[in-house]
Amino acid sequence: MERIEIPKSVGDWTLSLVEALVDAEYFETDWFDFKEFLSNNKEPRHGERICITACAFANANGGFMVFGVSDRSSRGTKRDRIVGIDKKADLAKIFGDQIKTVEPTIFYTPQNPPINISKPAKVIFAVHIPKSAKAPHAFIHDNQCRFYKRTNQGNEPMSYGEIVDAFNYRDHLRSKLTFLSSQLSNIEYLLPHIYSTLVDKEHYSHPLVVLDYNLLDALLADLYPIVRNDTELLHSISRLKFMCMTTNGLISKLPWELAQRPQEEVAEEYNRNIGEREPETQRLINSIQETLLKNYDVEKIPPPLFKMLG
Repeated sequence: MERIEIPKSVGDWTLSLVEALVDAEYFETDWFDFKEFLSNNKEPRHGERICITACAFANANGGFMVFGVSDRSSRGTKRDRIVGIDKKADLAKIFGDQIKTVEPTIFYTPQNPPINISKPAKVIFAVHIPKSAKAPHAFIHDNQCRFYKRTNQGNEPMSYGEIVDAFNYRDHLRSKLTFLSSQLSNIEYLLPHIYSTLVDKEHYSHPLVVLDYNLLDALLADLYPIVRNDTELLHSISRLKFMCMTTNGLISKLPWELAQRPQEEVAEEYNRNIGEREPETQRLINSIQETLLKNYDVEKIPPPLFKMLG
């Protein structure tokens, strides 16, 4: 049987892919799980099963939940299994309501728009649950915490050792993300200090600092297994590094320019170039900090420079 590649992005799920998977009678794996219903009031444990699957993906390597495809055993095989779910206004909210009993809250990316099928007012709806920096996640039921992982056998309870290791790993990642936040704040703090100012009637200063972005590379090497699917975060960090690099190039040239040309002219040109870059640099820092808070529950950290220079 020809191997079918499972997408890396929720937007890459298509009707033809789902049809290929059911035609080939693909077993659900550690990367995806078919569900017939998004919500099912007739089945009391339906919400529990969704929570367990969501926890299992978040606690392992991430994966996709695809709603509107029935189990192999319930409707035979092949394309009869593609039943769809009702095309309601806010499928993402319905899914979010299903997993409210999971702690800590799971981050997920819903497919928008969902996949239309041949049946009227029915769609297939995919949700991506990435490997979580907040793991381990627990399904809370009857005041008990239940921890699950996803394997090629489906959802399995985590062992005591696995739970302890997951908490230790989360603390390690959180310290790295917190340090990243601190480095961003350092760069933000330095932005007003990289302008050239008038020292006396004839001479202008050049900054004694640069925007230090080198630690971002080292941190990303540790964090990449977690953030590799967070394209927005990776793009913002890459763009911020480029902005810092080009700004530092201007800073390094300034002393030579001040020595070769009229200082007022040089300072005005330099400050104009820096001023054009500062808003974009600040926007990127804000965007990264917002993502750290939203996706990884890491608040903005004041930089050590505040204590040093304050």
